[in-house]
Amino acid sequence: MKALLKFTAFTIFYLLTFHSFGQNMSTSSFTGYWKTVGYGFVIEITEENVQFYDVNKMSCAPNLSQSIEEFFTEFEVIESTNSFFTAKGGITEYDFERIDQLPDVCRSITKTLQQDPLHNFDALWETFSEQFAYFKERDIDWNRLRTKYRSQISKKTKPFDLFMTLHTMVEELNDGHSMIGVPEGLEKKYAKYRKRKQKERIKELGYRPEPINTNDVRYANIDLYIDDVKEYLFGNIYWGITKDNVAIVQINGMANLANYNIPSSLSDEEAEIYYAEQAEASSNYLQDEVNGTRYIMDKILEEISGTKACILDIRFNGGGFDGVGMEIVKSFAQQEGIAFVKNTRLGEGFTRPQSIKIQPMAHAYSRPLFLLTSYQSASAAESFSMAMKALSPDLQIIGSPTNGIFSDMIEKKLPNGWDYALSTEVYANTNGVNYEGKGIQPDYAIEYKKKGYWFYDQIKTETLLHKKDTAIDKVLKLLKQ
Repeated sequence: MKALLKFTAFTIFYLLTFHSFGQNMSTSSFTGYWKTVGYGFVIEITEENVQFYDVNKMSCAPNLSQSIEEFFTEFEVIESTNSFFTAKGGITEYDFERIDQLPDVCRSITKTLQQDPLHNFDALWETFSEQFAYFKERDIDWNRLRTKYRSQISKKTKPFDLFMTLHTMVEELNDGHSMIGVPEGLEKKYAKYRKRKQKERIKELGYRPEPINTNDVRYANIDLYIDDVKEYLFGNIYWGITKDNVAIVQINGMANLANYNIPSSLSDEEAEIYYAEQAEASSNYLQDEVNGTRYIMDKILEEISGTKACILDIRFNGGGFDGVGMEIVKSFAQQEGIAFVKNTRLGEGFTRPQSIKIQPMAHAYSRPLFLLTSYQSASAAESFSMAMKALSPDLQIIGSPTNGIFSDMIEKKLPNGWDYALSTEVYANTNGVNYEGKGIQPDYAIEYKKKGYWFYDQIKTETLLHKKDTAIDKVLKLLKQ
């Protein structure tokens, strides 16, 4: 995905939008029931509200409910007839088909069935069966997993045991964008479980690893090469120029970049609270994100315009919003064109392909570019990498392969109200190559650790003990050659 969302870092399909519905168009013509093409949503539009439902062939669960004004603020309708409309949200177009009524399954769900552990297991399993896009790429026999895990539960299974069964089954997908959130009321029990597992890992290691302040590691890394490091929004972006006149721009997330003019008198903790309050109060937070990205990138471009090369460091970037990433791409793309192509699973096939096109800024950076990646470069950082490689052909990538999770995190609800998410979308480059599960490969490989803690420990050791960074040193050496 891919933000100030309560459920981890989910890039929720229907929240990834920030366009205004035309004021001269009537919303009344959209009242009724609509089914998304792909994604597994049915929506009910009335004169006042929009209700989302998660639907598959055996279950139906209410999801987001919002006002008609909120819905048509978040979606830009770009084409419509009485029976069909297309709405653009973020970088993606979503197609809706009119249906006469809610599916039969939505009218047959009883309160007893909503709480039935077996029904909730079947609801989650069936959603993945119908919509998950990567069984083949991740070598998963989903039917085998149903047999394996369904036998562990019954109608009398307690909530925590049901959650752990679902959690363990979804983990077998090895997909960072597919997960089930810890249900309300089970947080303490799950925390005890995590604490017990942590003790087991420490016992296996034979020692307790020291805590790492990840932001301190990121700052120390760039501070090693730049005398005057500049910062934007809690270290989400660091940048500066080396003594050899090479720009380094460390982009640590594709989210939380809105420019809310935080008063300088606030402490770091107060500033974060202030930012969260502004985001919560905003009627268009995701547009704020894109606007803030444009603001800071214009500032950075102006400062580094005279440098001889630029290093874009996304090794610490776990993702955020594709729209933010594409806004950054505009600042560095050296030609216009298609960044990548995406679509979503539909039955045994996929929806129409959508080409995501980029028009670079008139003042885009035009000197040699280098991109630093690691296994921690994930999600929107990866779509950014794919776009940069497509639109800056001379770009050289240094590091390890990226994580290999591209799809938006499509959030769902079980009949009992629990939150979960899955990957339904496919991102491919202009040659049709899909990097899911493999990641984007570097031009110059560096063996970074895959696990987050050990990767940061590796960078910390290089930076603090050896006073160097292998990837940045490699770029500087290439420039000298």
